[in-house]
Amino acid sequence: MKYYIITTSKDHVLKGISGGFCQACHGKKFPMEKLKKEDWIIFYSPKIKFNENNEANKLKKFTAIGQVIDDKIYQIEQVPDFIPWRRNINFILNINEVNLSDLKCKLNYILFRYGFFEISYEQFIEIKTKMLKE
Repeated sequence: MKYYIITTSKDHVLKGISGGFCQACHGKKFPMEKLKKEDWIIFYSPKIKFNENNEANKLKKFTAIGQVIDDKIYQIEQVPDFIPWRRNINFILNINEVNLSDLKCKLNYILFRYGFFEISYEQFIEIKTKMLKE
C-alpha cells in the first residue's frame, strides 16, 4: 500500500467526490497507472476554483481523502477533445480541511507543483488524523 498527494482545485475535488473518481495532472495516464487497489490519496487544493487566479480564490488546504477501490484505469470524454484518465475512489466524507501550515511533518512545497507525488506512511497518518478530528 502506498500514499499519495494529488494537487487540484477544490471545485475539481468536489466533482471527483460526487462521481467517485480521481484524475491528476490534467488527465494524464501515468499517475493513474501508478495507483494500485487500496492505495490512499490525500487531495491538496491551492485554490477554490480552477480558472480563477486572484487572492480571494486561494485556499492552500488538504480538502479530501480517499482510497483506490479497484485496479480499473479508464477514460471518459469530459468535453470534446479532453478525455482524461481516471481511477475509482472511495472518499471519506465529513472530513475537516487542514492547512499545510498546521502540519508538523515537512512536505516540500515544490512537490505540490507536480500535481502528484508519493508521501510516507507517517506523513499520511499525520494528515489523515488531522482531517478526521471532530
